[in-house]
Amino acid sequence: MGSDELRKTREKMAEVTSRIRRLRSKVRELKQKRDKANEKVKELKEKRDKANAELRKLKEKLREIDKKIEEKRPEGLSKSQLKRRLESLDWKIQTSVLKPKEEERIVREIEKLESQLKAFDEIDELIKEKKKIIAEIERIRKEAQAFHEALMHYAKESEFNHSEMMKLISQLEKLEPEIQDAKKKLAEARKRAEVVKAEVEKRKAQLEKEAREKEKKAYVEMKKKAEELLKALQFGKKLTTEELMIIQTYLDEEGGE
Repeated sequence: MGSDELRKTREKMAEVTSRIRRLRSKVRELKQKRDKANEKVKELKEKRDKANAELRKLKEKLREIDKKIEEKRPEGLSKSQLKRRLESLDWKIQTSVLKPKEEERIVREIEKLESQLKAFDEIDELIKEKKKIIAEIERIRKEAQAFHEALMHYAKESEFNHSEMMKLISQLEKLEPEIQDAKKKLAEARKRAEVVKAEVEKRKAQLEKEAREKEKKAYVEMKKKAEELLKALQFGKKLTTEELMIIQTYLDEEGGE
């Protein structure tokens, strides 16, 4: 009864221990996945933040270019109108006989127009630079968005693995009282088994003692009977086959000693 109880308790404890081992292995696996996902989140966040910082710089540079364009943009005529006016004045100064004052006025206007055209050329260069910056902003914006989307993917993966890990930890915590109870029952079963074993050993020793005593008593009785029969034989009494066998057994045992 005690041995069977001990076996069942051991089997129960082995089952719980095996479940705990499997759960702990799964917890370690989920923790590794979660930590790897967190590393990716950190890496992608740094890349996204770096891209966003670059975007802020480029947007600030864009605002500066727009400000320069506005500052350099001449009032009045457009670039094409300025060119036509300049060509007209050049033609006039080359083909017409002008008074000194008129010629001087035209020369000053030509210088002003050339200065305005130069400003338009500078604006054209700024616009080219602006287009490059806008293209770069679009490229980095897409890159930052890709980093963000990947970051969110790994963040969700990390959250899922962490959630699953916590569920398993909760299961482990619930198994803790069960394993403690199994250990307690195992200890109690072992104690009871030891008590039973001690009782069995005690009973065995007692039976062996009783057997020895019984054997000794039988020998004493047989010896007494044999000695009585030997005396009777000496006085010429006729003995039965059974009585002769008692004497023979006695003599054999005495001789063996």
